[in-house]
Amino acid sequence: PGSKTITLKTRYDGHQVICEVRDTGKGIPPVLAEKIFEPFFTTKEVGKGTGLGLSISYGIIQECGGTIRLHHDSARGACFVLEFPATGRPHETEDSHRR
Repeated sequence: PGSKTITLKTRYDGHQVICEVRDTGKGIPPVLAEKIFEPFFTTKEVGKGTGLGLSISYGIIQECGGTIRLHHDSARGACFVLEFPATGRPHETEDSHRR
């Protein structure tokens, strides 16, 4: 019912790269917003999803030194804000794991 749109916006604020991912869906109710990053949390029927997508995304983003949060505005769909340090993390070499 109706067309839905996903919009991606990126910007740099001098210290970090900020990505906004917004959709025009029905939004995420506040009561569910607290749980969306928990492993195995899903609103889908049994067998229709694992509930791991946002949990895995959260972990990967943290490993990159970033953050992800839900910008709550259920009247206009969902908006996730991802922030990453512009300089990144220093890469470890294979030798740094040896003792």
